[in-house]
Amino acid sequence: FSGVVIDPNNSVHGSALVYSIKPKDGVHSMQHVCPHDYYVIKACDNAIKPFLNNLHNNNQFTPTITKVDHKILVKKLKEVRFYRNADISLIDVKIKDVKPISSVIETHKLQQAIRLIDFFNMNAWSLFEPAAILLANNNQSFIVPPVIEEYKNNLVIAEGHTRLYALKNHGIEYVKAFVIKNINTPPAADPKSWKKIIVQSDKRTIDNPDLARRIETTLHQNVWT
Repeated sequence: FSGVVIDPNNSVHGSALVYSIKPKDGVHSMQHVCPHDYYVIKACDNAIKPFLNNLHNNNQFTPTITKVDHKILVKKLKEVRFYRNADISLIDVKIKDVKPISSVIETHKLQQAIRLIDFFNMNAWSLFEPAAILLANNNQSFIVPPVIEEYKNNLVIAEGHTRLYALKNHGIEYVKAFVIKNINTPPAADPKSWKKIIVQSDKRTIDNPDLARRIETTLHQNVWT
């Protein structure tokens, strides 16, 4: 592997993202999730520890988060194959008017979303104006606002289920989000009720993988190398 992000000490919610320098069939990384992949995650941890220890000892770089122009992300979103001819705008959206298409929120992702919300609030930033993590290789890892599609008079979530769920549970009514219009492709799953959302450690599945938007994959390709 050429890179890994891990939480090896949590046998229930630990995860590892292994990045390949030679993507195959457009897939550049594989996620391993506990408890099923615990030993794979520990092996990744053991392999990367020497590099992390060297980095910590040298104190070479500390990533920072900064705001970015939303036009940069609009351009990147246009690379998503379903959005090439769509209209994309960043607007304030009422969360209760938006419908999820996933019925599962992963526990560790919910914890991450809550920490991110705390960071935005601590810095008095609007939730979720476009931002990016500045990396040691001079690349940016974008923090993309939720992506919502307008389809057959419904507003459905394409990206950002966990953050919107967390905001809704905190009583926050509005959020900045990218709204996608003039898209003729149906969502990857049928819209669902917020009341039917469950939080669990297992990974969620996609009803129709061929319709998966793969927004995170598109916007973060080649970022870590």
